[in-house]
Amino acid sequence: MSAMSGILTMLAGEALEAVLATSAACLLVLLLRGPARALFGARAAYALWWLVPAALLAVLLPAPQIAPTAIELGRASAAFGPLAQLAAPESPELPAWTRVGLALTLVWLIGCVAALIALVRQQRRFRRSLGSLQPAGEGLWKAEAREGLPAVIGLHPRIVLPADFERRYTPEQQTLVLAHERVHAARGDVYWNLGIALLCALQWFNPLIRMAQRAFRLDQELACDARVLALHPQSRRSYGEALLGSSTAFPAAPLACAAFGTHPLKERITMLTRPLPSLIRVSAGFALSLALGTGVAGLAWAQQTPRIVDAEMLDIQLQLSIDGGPTHSPRVITPAGQEFGIRLEAPEGQEWSFDLVAERAQQGLIDVSGRVSREGTLAASPQLSLREGVPGRIALEGPDAGRFSLLLTAKATTGAAPPPPPAPPAPPASPAAVSASAPPAPPAPPTPPSPPAPRPAPIVAVEPPQGDDTAVAYRRLQPAKYPKEAIAQKIEGETLLHVQVLSSGAPGQISVYRSSGSELLDQAAIDTTSNWLFHPAKRAGKAIEAWITVPIRFALDEEQLAASEAEAVGTPPSYRRLSPPDYPATAKAAGQEGTTLLEVEIDATGNVQTVNIVAGAGSDVLDRAASDAVERWSFNPATSDGLAVDSRILVPVQFIASNSAAEPYAAPPGALDTITLRAD
Repeated sequence: MSAMSGILTMLAGEALEAVLATSAACLLVLLLRGPARALFGARAAYALWWLVPAALLAVLLPAPQIAPTAIELGRASAAFGPLAQLAAPESPELPAWTRVGLALTLVWLIGCVAALIALVRQQRRFRRSLGSLQPAGEGLWKAEAREGLPAVIGLHPRIVLPADFERRYTPEQQTLVLAHERVHAARGDVYWNLGIALLCALQWFNPLIRMAQRAFRLDQELACDARVLALHPQSRRSYGEALLGSSTAFPAAPLACAAFGTHPLKERITMLTRPLPSLIRVSAGFALSLALGTGVAGLAWAQQTPRIVDAEMLDIQLQLSIDGGPTHSPRVITPAGQEFGIRLEAPEGQEWSFDLVAERAQQGLIDVSGRVSREGTLAASPQLSLREGVPGRIALEGPDAGRFSLLLTAKATTGAAPPPPPAPPAPPASPAAVSASAPPAPPAPPTPPSPPAPRPAPIVAVEPPQGDDTAVAYRRLQPAKYPKEAIAQKIEGETLLHVQVLSSGAPGQISVYRSSGSELLDQAAIDTTSNWLFHPAKRAGKAIEAWITVPIRFALDEEQLAASEAEAVGTPPSYRRLSPPDYPATAKAAGQEGTTLLEVEIDATGNVQTVNIVAGAGSDVLDRAASDAVERWSFNPATSDGLAVDSRILVPVQFIASNSAAEPYAAPPGALDTITLRAD
């Protein structure tokens, strides 16, 4: 069932991306088609619709690829000295979200089938209504019917004329009607109509696609009208009479381009009264459509969840001992050729870092090389060649540089890293320092399966102590939570705890062995440690009680300090939702201009309470227009110590008359950005 969940999740993700991409593209075209038609003509506005298939094709293309990478084990284990376990959440055989997903998928499929059946029935009904078709010469066919004709129909486009074609239209109108239909046929509009009809069937639940289909068919006819008028510029009147004399209520079929009567005529008649745009404007419109489509497609493709490239993974088991201390046994699964790191502390407190790279070599060997540093100083640059499954050792002995022993065993896997074992072991116990960041992220509870993350984390596991006599070992730990009060007061320090580990592995008594100097930090350390679990110490194979000492450090970095200061200082109010004032018509006509400076009182919810005029524009009409508009605005409220508060702010509104050379108004210190309105 996990395989079914994964497939369902993948398909749901692909479907959601397709719906979002096509919806965004349709919305963009719906917003731009009117201005594009006014500026560049109907043909350029129709060209904008290529944004929809471009966006859909982009999300169907293979997603961007990234190579898997390893994460430093010190970070993966939340900066503990001994590495913490990463437990895999248990997933039920059939989660509730999977059942809901299956139900929704079934509903979608039923809707798709119903919509496709409706399309087929509509096309068959239209085709049957035409009766038998008879050749009429020059690629033309004549039907027995009159409704819904003339039209271009079929996957092999044919121009079909009504039975009363010669009686309905004058010779000049006949020429114009045929020119219109031949434009449809030459552009392959029947295929575009079929494509958007299928898209509507697949997204039957999406009202935006239905709106787009109606607008698309209208833009298609307007573009054809513009092309015919460009070929016959002296025939506007005859063309308009042909439009008005061809009204019909017959619905448009998916595989048909009816010339007249299947779309609202108001826009089409209105276009006949306007001059056609110049070739330069039309070309600019097509260039804009091409640029927008390319940009939308690129953005849709880039927003996909990156696909992780299959890569050879190396499974590396390590046994590491520093300065004669306890042996740590981390296991790392990392892509071949990429660096991974281990950060540990020696018993004396020195920090050691092991930055290693494992990669394939000739004759089936695995080469391991890298850097070993002590307190940031390079201590060794080891190189080792291993056979799969055969351990190899790296060691350093020196009175000044310290000493360590590292035993490695490597073997290769394929594809992504396998899941962690059902019961990950824990690290051996030692007085290892635990670092806390502010605020650290607590371990997340088990969640249902989700789409693959862009970067896979390596699997980290540590073998428990072996033998009949062992010391306490960590079993499950989580980072200490930095108290907010301590962050605000910029308190740092280290708490040394004395912890009793019971024979069950649970913590017993916890006392402060050495205080950090702050009760906040000491209590946070105690609260955190009380939730840890341990592997108890053993004597002669029997679990016993034992005491260990655990130091926990609290340290702030620059980002946390900056965030704390920003929260303490607070933020001023800012614009949230506003609609510019209307430039009064009387002021426009009189050439009045100026700047109204308003003092706005804003409550803690961001709503305007009062508006006072600090400095007028020299015109009561302009001042009143600015004040009335600002009263309806809403703002992001000011904050202090992280809480929203009441505030006052200056808002300048500048009115600039037509053909005026006035400079932009320079807002006074502390005021919001100037709202500028131009009469032209």
